[in-house]
Amino acid sequence: MARILESQGYSEVVELGSSMKLFRHWKDAGDLMKASELAQRIGKYFDGLLLNRQSLDVCLEAIKMWKDKGRAEGNENTFAGISSKLLNSITPEELECLARLHIAVARIGDGKKTRIYYKKCHSILMNSSAAADLTDRSVFFAVYSGLFILIKNGLIDDDEFTVQDLAMGFVEQAQIHGDPVHIARALAMQSLTFAGLGMFEEAINIQKKLEKVYIPEKLSSGICREYATDRAAQSYGYSVVWYKLLGRNEECEQQIDFILNELMPVMPPKNVHNSIIILCPLLWVLLEKGEARKAEDLFATYVYDRFFAFYGENSTTFFSPMYKSLHALFRLAGDAQDNNFENGNINKHDYENIESWILSIDFGEIKGYISKTMRPYGRCPHSIFAEICWLLSLANKHWDEGRRRSLLEKGFRQAQLAYLHTKGDPGLKYAY
Repeated sequence: MARILESQGYSEVVELGSSMKLFRHWKDAGDLMKASELAQRIGKYFDGLLLNRQSLDVCLEAIKMWKDKGRAEGNENTFAGISSKLLNSITPEELECLARLHIAVARIGDGKKTRIYYKKCHSILMNSSAAADLTDRSVFFAVYSGLFILIKNGLIDDDEFTVQDLAMGFVEQAQIHGDPVHIARALAMQSLTFAGLGMFEEAINIQKKLEKVYIPEKLSSGICREYATDRAAQSYGYSVVWYKLLGRNEECEQQIDFILNELMPVMPPKNVHNSIIILCPLLWVLLEKGEARKAEDLFATYVYDRFFAFYGENSTTFFSPMYKSLHALFRLAGDAQDNNFENGNINKHDYENIESWILSIDFGEIKGYISKTMRPYGRCPHSIFAEICWLLSLANKHWDEGRRRSLLEKGFRQAQLAYLHTKGDPGLKYAY
């Protein structure tokens, strides 16, 4: 039955119900490779709709098949839940398939699953004899990249890995591999490593090496395919803050112009996660320059409006819990810079709704892994919450003194959290 369905084209995931039926047949037949390869394609289909839970479920179901096969053979010695006997009997093609299932779960999971499955994937690759015969070693690069992000954002301890070692090893291996897709990603990782240590001059030097390799029109889609987002393009965004911190304002402006005129027009419109990472650093610089309206328009055009247009209110992506706060910040900052607070040129009803939201118990609550991930983009989420409170208190100063005091008190608590999370970290000088 599975081969009949496959011959009818259902392995291409055009009609989801039939593809899921084919997956079940391959699973019942015990064909690990066929089931796993199809699970990855189905998972990508769900990813495209931001149906993360469904994507996770099908990939985890395929991984369970590998675990169950090892148990059925009675082998108790395991790595990442997979029997050592199985790991040392599979082909390089099967190893790559198993590893990419783990990478898929790591990329779309929450902070906990991301940590667990990148480390599991690393364990599988390190403990399978088939790894030595992999002709395409890019699967290792995906693991390097994932582990690096986790360590950089403080989501796993670096007792086993360090960002410096991962970045150096990645660059060396990518250059040997020779594919500019992976070289660009590796250089982006290395520049971010230096920035995380407060070594911004060194980070910019590596960024300039990246700029000699990276051609957006040629490499962006390949980087997104291998690493889920365009990490090389994102390095341009990070560098805006590095230039600003070093007082190199002309180069900062040139980088902003390049991002807006050359990068963003060729970035995948649906990948709003990629867009917000590229844009965030320059949005803060624009805000500081008094260009809140421009920041508001860029955020709405490339992130906020596209998210709701492509996916709708019931979908989610990594930073979507911050969208409402960012939208409010840019609106309030724009009104303040336009002197609308002083002139009374605001919609009082809208502002009262914003105030009720800010004074609610949920405002200012953010998951730790989102907060840690966002700080290197130039702002700690708690500093964003604090600024929203402060700006609204300025608009509210002619209204009710008690409510204004409540806003300032809540903002002060958020500012304290921002300072607590960023103080002493040389790579986060701009984040609070």
